[in-house]
Amino acid sequence: MGYFFLWIILSVVIGAIGSDRKIGFFGAFTVSLLLSPLIGGIIALASKRRSTEKFERELLDSANRKDSGDYVDRLYKLNSLRESGAIDKRTFDLENDKIQSSIPRTVYVYDSLNRGYYVFAEGMPQKALTTWSRDQAVKIEAPSSVFSLKLSKKSFFALELSRVIYTKDFDEGLVDLAKIVED
Repeated sequence: MGYFFLWIILSVVIGAIGSDRKIGFFGAFTVSLLLSPLIGGIIALASKRRSTEKFERELLDSANRKDSGDYVDRLYKLNSLRESGAIDKRTFDLENDKIQSSIPRTVYVYDSLNRGYYVFAEGMPQKALTTWSRDQAVKIEAPSSVFSLKLSKKSFFALELSRVIYTKDFDEGLVDLAKIVED
């Protein structure tokens, strides 16, 4: 009977240890009660502290702010967090994708069918006429790996088309309008 009360008291103590951690009081108490206070204590201590988790989130947020430096610095900080064990691989991959998608890219737009499209994108001073040649393609400095491209024909009555461009879908940054616009 004494062992039974000792088991419950130790499970409550382990629950109290787990209350400040991700596992929580109820989780640590239940594991301790069902398995053993020793195993419950090990699991509770292996669980991250909530304050550590909050600190990691704040650290990631500050590392990913646009004003915290260029993308190379942000990648370096993110890699340092991963190597120190502050973040896991899944979090690293998610944050790395966010940083990679914010890197400016140079894209060259041409129309292999030579249909006479004018192109315009954010950051361009004016519309530019596309040619059929890759060598004379219109150079666009895209603000990120995803950007909007506006197209219009030479005709006065032509409608303006808008396409979202994902630079990772195009080899060497060459965008052929024949592949993304059907007449």
